[in-house]
Amino acid sequence: MLPLAIACVDAECKESWTWFLQVLCEDFGRPQNTGCVFMSDQQKGLIQAFKDLMPNIEITGIEYKKLLWTVASASTQVHFERHMTKLKEFNENAYNWVMQHDSHTWARMWELTGIPCKHAFSAIHCNKERPELYMHQFFTKATYLNVYKHSIQPVPSQDAWEITKLLDIHPWTVKKPPSRPRRKRTKKPNEPKNPYKVSRAGKNVGAWQLSSNWA
Repeated sequence: MLPLAIACVDAECKESWTWFLQVLCEDFGRPQNTGCVFMSDQQKGLIQAFKDLMPNIEITGIEYKKLLWTVASASTQVHFERHMTKLKEFNENAYNWVMQHDSHTWARMWELTGIPCKHAFSAIHCNKERPELYMHQFFTKATYLNVYKHSIQPVPSQDAWEITKLLDIHPWTVKKPPSRPRRKRTKKPNEPKNPYKVSRAGKNVGAWQLSSNWA
């Protein structure tokens, strides 16, 4: 997974998301034409920006997430099949996509329906066999090396960047967040003290005064 676009904005709100999506669609095209799928953690203003810019786009991620999590958290075969039926009724394409993946690698039902690892290893060692032969291909070293065999080329330094006719990127204006108003004015270091205010600095406090205050 590689970053496609990054932006620095004043705040994460509807206006900034609208601007970001407009620029993104101008460079890469709209999702309806490219077949892209947006995945979001529902930041403030993002959903409304999608609805304003792309009113025909389908926003159903919340329902997909709920159904997929119920399938993944199923602890028995009966519950797993029941939730898969609900997913199929909601969207058959999503159901077919889930069925293409081995549930033993991501569903919770294996924890109860399968043999626990420590007992399985004991039985394998008792038979003087190799545990690697019983391990799923997903967890093998060959699969790990195959996933990370591709290398990411480093980004060249700034002096090697291509000069374009686009607008230069300038630092944004920092806005002070709202906070409680100060009750007292901050005094300057060379500001004279108030001559009418009595200070207790340098005065001795008697024991009788302390005892009377604590009583």
